[in-house]
Amino acid sequence: MADTGQARSSDDAYRQLGVDYDSRDYDASIVLLKHHIPNEKIQMVMNSPDSLVKKPEYAEALNRHRIDVDRWIFLDCEPN
Repeated sequence: MADTGQARSSDDAYRQLGVDYDSRDYDASIVLLKHHIPNEKIQMVMNSPDSLVKKPEYAEALNRHRIDVDRWIFLDCEPN
C-alpha cells in the first residue's frame, strides 16, 4: 500500500488494514539460529535504532530463547 501511494508508510498501511504492526512469529527462526550458533551470541543488524524501538518483538524473542546480542549494528548510523 505504501508503494502504490495508498498509505504514507508501512505503519499507516497496517493501521488502515486493521492488523497488528508486526504479527510475525520469530520463534521458529530463532530455533534455527540457535542450532547454527555455537555460543548463543550474535551480532544483530537492523536498519536503524528506531526499528528496534518500533519492533521490540526482535529483542523479546532473542531474550526468550536466551540468545545474547553481543553487538547491535544499525545500517543508518555512522561508524565510530
